[in-house]
Amino acid sequence: MTVHLEVGKKHTRVELVQALLATSLRMMGWLLLNALVAIGAVSLVAFVVGGCSFEGLMHQLANLSTRYIAADLGRQHQFNSILIWIVSGTFCLTGFFRRHSLFDLLFKEFDRVSATA
Repeated sequence: MTVHLEVGKKHTRVELVQALLATSLRMMGWLLLNALVAIGAVSLVAFVVGGCSFEGLMHQLANLSTRYIAADLGRQHQFNSILIWIVSGTFCLTGFFRRHSLFDLLFKEFDRVSATA
């Protein structure tokens, strides 16, 4: 259910709260979808590094885990930072390419008001 707010009409608090909740749910869905795409892209890269097979992926992850545990705290922090930058960069790129859907999500009521005026 989409709540559209019209100019010149007195809105009740219930309508405003419904509009706020609907927009916040859409925004949460947009953010979660971007996060899933970012995690999926990193997982796809790990799958390709493993030779596009599940056994290769598990072998590479086992190799990574033994090296990660054996590393000192400085190297572990460096790896964590690199991984966070990669996931964050992928998230930002996904958001950039999906920016049109974000604008539709945020300004849907304004477009409807300008179209009816």
